[in-house]
Amino acid sequence: MLSLLLLLLLGACTSVQGSLTGKLSVQVDGLPSGVEARVVVQPLGKAVSASQVLEVPEGTYEVVAEAVEGPSGERYVPTVEGSPARVEYGKVVQVRVSYQVDRDTLPATLILVIEGLPEGAEGSLRVSGEGVNQVVKSTGRLTLRPGVYTLRADAVSYAGERYIPSPASDYVVLAPGSTVSKTFTYAREVRTGELLITIQGLPTGTQAQVRVRDGSGTSVASLTESRLLSLPVGTYFVEADPVGTYVPQVSGSPANVQAGGRAEVQVAYQNRPASLSLTLEPTSLTISRGATGSLRATLTPQNFQGQISLSLQGAPSGVSVSPGTVQVSGTTQATLTLSVGASVAPGTYPITLIAQGQGVSASAGFSLVIPQPDFTFSLSPQSVSVSQGQSATLIASVSPQNGFSGQISFSLVNPPAGFSLSGGPVSPNGPTDVPLVLSVGTGVTPGTYSLVVKAEGGGVSRTQTLSVQVSPTTGQLALSILFQGAPAGTEGYVVVSGPGGDQVITRSQVLTLAPGTYTITAYSVVVGGTQYNPEPPGGTVQVLAGQTASFTITYKPPTGP
Repeated sequence: MLSLLLLLLLGACTSVQGSLTGKLSVQVDGLPSGVEARVVVQPLGKAVSASQVLEVPEGTYEVVAEAVEGPSGERYVPTVEGSPARVEYGKVVQVRVSYQVDRDTLPATLILVIEGLPEGAEGSLRVSGEGVNQVVKSTGRLTLRPGVYTLRADAVSYAGERYIPSPASDYVVLAPGSTVSKTFTYAREVRTGELLITIQGLPTGTQAQVRVRDGSGTSVASLTESRLLSLPVGTYFVEADPVGTYVPQVSGSPANVQAGGRAEVQVAYQNRPASLSLTLEPTSLTISRGATGSLRATLTPQNFQGQISLSLQGAPSGVSVSPGTVQVSGTTQATLTLSVGASVAPGTYPITLIAQGQGVSASAGFSLVIPQPDFTFSLSPQSVSVSQGQSATLIASVSPQNGFSGQISFSLVNPPAGFSLSGGPVSPNGPTDVPLVLSVGTGVTPGTYSLVVKAEGGGVSRTQTLSVQVSPTTGQLALSILFQGAPAGTEGYVVVSGPGGDQVITRSQVLTLAPGTYTITAYSVVVGGTQYNPEPPGGTVQVLAGQTASFTITYKPPTGP
């Protein structure tokens, strides 16, 4: 019985299903984030997708790992180290599973460039192979498995136009980890039609001058005779130039050339002699010496185009016109500059403008007025107030006109005695202000005077009237000295103090004084033993220019007790 128990116990110890346990550590590395391992622990059948520590009974275990696929189709191959592993009670045994990428399975990058389409249009490029069937509409990049891929581009239509790719198809071999670029260029489909241009009416041996332009204005053909043109679909304009006296008439232009169709344009020449007419605006022009003016000439040709020369007939020396030539093609307007030299004499001149060129001529007349040089003259102010013996400043403003040049002087015309004017002369090149000084003598009688100021120079004389108010420079003081009860001929004693000093007055008197404030002081006097006292004993008085102030002092004897 005991022997049987020992045999059973020994058998349990050697079995994986023993009751005593240890730990099996499965370490997984080498895989990118998000990719799970494929590992199985036998004989448990336990699947492990990442590093893990398993608690297992004592025994022998085999760790089996399989290859896995990465996010871009790459393949990761495992290597197992430490398997099979013997797990014992209370111990940890490690098995390492290391994955490495199979470089032959690395994804490749395909860069597709789609160009040539107008903004807003999408391409159509199909990529197929290795399980891929994808349409690409714009420039971009694809991550694909290594292998062979077919590229096919389809034509696209946009805004009424059809665009053809080049190349239409291609293929690409993508090696593991490689980057390959392919470009597909779209171009607008060019469809063609015919344009028949018939030229007639010219003498034998005479070549026409015909041009054909497309809708953008680019010349596509130059013709001298009838011709059938093969052109891309579109709108075309046919133009013809005169040949000598033969003038073309074009019918059927613009012509719409359609795919596979034929459009026709006829150019018929007719013999029409060339002519030219000329009109001018204005017909009368005023220009100062040394200045310029403008004429607007309208040239109307008939059956003619080319260069026209311009000249003046009847113009005085020093008068010229520019430009000297004008290119005429149809009715042409030209602005002409007429220059007048500084030495041209003033006057009115009838002048004819002559236009000539290649067998045609025309003329038109106009009147040129060269005014006499002049200047304007103004005076500021036009009214002044001046005291006797004083002066005032005036501003004379002059502005040359009509090419005036020279010196301008200023003077008074027949002035009353005591008036004089100084300032100037001046040689103005433009508007000029000149200070003038008007002086009034001390002997001029106060009052209002009307003076004439004259500006003169270069044979031109201008005047301005000036009103002058002359005021006196002194005033008067009427000083009355009166006595009560004193004998006739009694004199007082009064001192007048102010501008200019003091003066003693003994009898009534009218004093001529400079304007200002005066102090009057009266003193007592003794006559026949009697003292006479002044009332008031003094005071102040204001003397104004041109006016009379008064002050009265009365001497009185003393009153009784």
